[in-house]
Amino acid sequence: MNDIKISVIIPVYNKEKYLGECLDSIFNQTLKDIEIICVNDGSTDNSFEILKEYKKKDDRIKIFKQLNLGAGIARNTGLMISQGKYISFIDADDCFIENNALELMFNSGEATNSNMVSANIKHLINDKLEDCEFINYIDSEVVISPNSYGIPWYFYKNIFRRKFLLENHISFPNYKRGEDPVFLANILSKIDYIATIPIDYYGYRLSDNERKLYSHIMDYFQHFIDVFKILDDLKFYQVHHEYYKEFIKFIKYFVPKNYMNTILNEYEHDFLLFKFIQSTFELILNEYEHIWLSEENERIKYENKKIKDENKKIKDENKKIKDENKKIKYENKKIKDENKKIKEKNIKLKNRENEK
Repeated sequence: MNDIKISVIIPVYNKEKYLGECLDSIFNQTLKDIEIICVNDGSTDNSFEILKEYKKKDDRIKIFKQLNLGAGIARNTGLMISQGKYISFIDADDCFIENNALELMFNSGEATNSNMVSANIKHLINDKLEDCEFINYIDSEVVISPNSYGIPWYFYKNIFRRKFLLENHISFPNYKRGEDPVFLANILSKIDYIATIPIDYYGYRLSDNERKLYSHIMDYFQHFIDVFKILDDLKFYQVHHEYYKEFIKFIKYFVPKNYMNTILNEYEHDFLLFKFIQSTFELILNEYEHIWLSEENERIKYENKKIKDENKKIKDENKKIKDENKKIKYENKKIKDENKKIKEKNIKLKNRENEK
């Protein structure tokens, strides 16, 4: 195959459940001049066996094996051995949505001479496609500036000219988490424009792993720092601002307070960066303090109300006891009066007896 239009690169790690669906979505593409580079990233399930079975069906599949080094390194491996004019990345549990998606993306790139073509991404939730709320929706076929892309998420929804990536030495950093925004930020900082096409191109499967970041906090933290440095340009001011908001969210939800000093120690060699991170932590801790005080005030308010309700309950019980005692006292008086009457009656009877 001498004229490969798109190299589709798939890092594969323990995705036997969805790998067949992913490969089928590639096989069904109307664009046939493609190569499918599968990099088995040390899978321990049947993923490698599935790849071998699919290769028997279609010799466009090329299989490579490596130790479990992470998706970013697997993609770099695929990029280095690729031969296509454009590069498309897909994860082994995701899929292409439209059967003519790659063909339309390639044609758009050629027509506009673009180094990057962007389309729409959908979330795959329980095998149903849903809109992705975190990124701008493309509704027309236009050319946009890099800063109009938004925050550097979902690199999957784009294809990239291979020559551009290699000439600019753009690859994925060796992170277990957060490697793809760094990759995309590097591209956005170096391209002049992006071709957009209003098609539903990529199905991105959401899973519980999206929230399991604790074991890779430093990698994910570092990716934010990398993106801030890469997009440190006035034209990316709004993007930088929006990504800083995501940085704050990440720290709030995933960085324990007792881990902040550990992170700061990693950056003590860079004074400006250290002060930037320190001020961000202080901002969040002050907010924590405000929230803690508010919660403490609410707790005290609740406890006071609880005590007040308890006192009222005791007061009501005391009143009830008092009323009960009053009732008993009344009953005792009644019995006493009754006894007195009986006694007087007995005296009268006795006197009558004596008179006889």
